[in-house]
Amino acid sequence: MSPHSRLADDGRFVPVGIGDRDLLPVGFRLHAGDHALIAGPARSGRTTALLSIARSAAIGDPALDIIALSWTDSELTEAVGTRCRSVEELVELLGERSAAALILIDDAERVDHPGLSSVLTRHQEGLHVIAAGRAAALRGLYQHWTRDLRRCRLGLSLRPQADVDGELWQTQFPRRGPVFHQPGRGYLVSGGDLEVVQVAAS
Repeated sequence: MSPHSRLADDGRFVPVGIGDRDLLPVGFRLHAGDHALIAGPARSGRTTALLSIARSAAIGDPALDIIALSWTDSELTEAVGTRCRSVEELVELLGERSAAALILIDDAERVDHPGLSSVLTRHQEGLHVIAAGRAAALRGLYQHWTRDLRRCRLGLSLRPQADVDGELWQTQFPRRGPVFHQPGRGYLVSGGDLEVVQVAAS
């Protein structure tokens, strides 16, 4: 299996790391209208996961528009093709193009704008959002645009709290599962299916 993002008949595959089951690349299978959420506490590897996804997507599909929504310069903004400094800029940019696009948003809990809900519900062919944020903050946001994103039940839970973090994807985490200490390690979530994963180093 290729370690890079690729487009196939069954959707876009976006690798996030190595799975424990077969020690092969695993990731998100994104169909039309699908998005994914990366959640975890501070220093759990959320930004590293986004950065790994950005670099893999750029290698696997050079024609794909990779857009970061960010207010500050970072390794992530340097790795993508386009950077937006505001939601308004992002919405305007998407309105001008119909090409496939991968939108990466870090610190999602700090972004509150109704325009993002319209982006998530457009169901534009090839448009996908992957957002990362602190799990504890995201759990308490009941009228936030990430609620639309969470309904896809695709994501990555880094250093999860087994008793509460599964609710972000309407999934029950094992209460006696493995203990995740190191950054970049957690559960890959796909509907009700879970797999232990180690995020690829950026």
